[in-house]
Amino acid sequence: MRKTQDKRKAPLRFLGLLLLAGISCGALAYVAINPSILQVFSPRVSVVEPTASIAEPVPEPIPQPLEIRSEARTTRIPVIMYHDVTPDKEVSFDVTPERFREQLAMIRANGSTPISLDQLTAYLTKGEALPPKPIVLTFDDGYLGQLTYAYPLLQEFNYPAVFYVHTAFVGSLAGRPHMTWEQLQQISKEGLVSIQSHTVNHPADLGAMDYEKIYFELAESKKTLEAKLGKPIQHLCYPTGKRDARVVAIAKELGYITATTMDDDYVGTSRGLLELNRFGQSQLAQALENSTDVPDPDLAISEVKVDFTRPLSYMQVGIGDVELSMALGGQPYTVHGDQRYNLKDYQTQVTNGAAAVTGSFFPLRTRTPAKLIGPVLARNEGVFISPPLEETGNLDGRPLVLIGADRMIFAPMNRGYLLDEAGVRSLMPEAQDVFLAGTWLVRAGVAQTADQMKKLIDSYAQVRHRSFIGVTGEGRFVAGITHNRRSAPSLAQALVQAGVQEAVLLDSGASTDLVFRGQSLVQYEPRPV
Repeated sequence: MRKTQDKRKAPLRFLGLLLLAGISCGALAYVAINPSILQVFSPRVSVVEPTASIAEPVPEPIPQPLEIRSEARTTRIPVIMYHDVTPDKEVSFDVTPERFREQLAMIRANGSTPISLDQLTAYLTKGEALPPKPIVLTFDDGYLGQLTYAYPLLQEFNYPAVFYVHTAFVGSLAGRPHMTWEQLQQISKEGLVSIQSHTVNHPADLGAMDYEKIYFELAESKKTLEAKLGKPIQHLCYPTGKRDARVVAIAKELGYITATTMDDDYVGTSRGLLELNRFGQSQLAQALENSTDVPDPDLAISEVKVDFTRPLSYMQVGIGDVELSMALGGQPYTVHGDQRYNLKDYQTQVTNGAAAVTGSFFPLRTRTPAKLIGPVLARNEGVFISPPLEETGNLDGRPLVLIGADRMIFAPMNRGYLLDEAGVRSLMPEAQDVFLAGTWLVRAGVAQTADQMKKLIDSYAQVRHRSFIGVTGEGRFVAGITHNRRSAPSLAQALVQAGVQEAVLLDSGASTDLVFRGQSLVQYEPRPV
């Protein structure tokens, strides 16, 4: 996958979210709100005339493998990797027949159901139904022990599986004996186990080879298997799991539908169908314990249509004991600052910026600079910044915000596939702004609870000034702050009552600020950010 490195010399420290006015003027047209829960606590309720929109270039989408549906990413389906099955273990990843029987019994006792790669693919791409707790069993290298010891047990349990074969070793007796073409043809004919490609020569690192050699390994193996077995070969296994963007592109060009790696995780967190994760067989118990075909609401991806042409308006309201200032409508875009700024001063530097709110979370490892965490794509830079994996601990599950031409996506951060640009664009090819927020406040119109928030941030219960962005039920962008100090759960409840459909928490504390038409709307001097 392609990673775009940040080549600017200035350190990146600030992400501000700016609003542009809509295309036509008009009166305040917020969502319908029950008047009994709103008390205007300030006379400053106004409508702003729209400013001109800025035409921003849309990044060219990166070519992608076949996509995994968003819904499929909310389940946890494991693919398990085996190698040889033999009475005499020589290496750690060998499995004895007795241990393999125990593992098959473990799968059955867990209520899990082995499925084929074709079934998995149909689910990931089309949403076709699967049996309860699906699991895929795969075997690498075409060893004779897989036929002698594993295959009879798979037949006994009636469990489908995949044997990945490297064609140059078929029938070889050097080292460990391998299955012959006659044996592979018989297995393929019987249908319980699918024979698929593991390249020709099993190179240690496909990504280290030149283009012609990669092409040969993938194309010749496919061609040979199809000629010998009389069936289309659509599934590939990368030897040792190693590959690069060229390898994936060649696999796609040759018509492979899936390809498996050795990246430990459930398939829903894979970069794509041509980079499916697999657990080693030693992790079977762990994989089974957490596997489920039932969508996990914590993994749900929210996609909402937003009308960014709506005129920009401002209102202050009180909802219960939460006092809010909100800018509604307009076209949002993000600005990544090169140093710490006072938000009011910074807004004057942005052409056509009518309103601004302090942005996303950052770790205070050092106070100067305070680097943003997570992936960043700011419209003022147009450069996707992929953070090093070692700097992204404890980010999984936080909301990653993607802003496109007429929609927004709020996706749970997953470092398995959302750290780089290719993974992000698999969700939204036209994304123009990407940044990580602190926690969900509202998901699908439901206020998030303290128990849900504490999984992501420690400060959820603290009483602070807070900033947020979101989308109303009528598809209008909203950005705002609390005027009084409140906990994140109380803010979430207030936003739901105000008709907000999706919302995430941004800044908290003494740096929280909302600037509207050049005026800061907080009653204190906010800290530069």
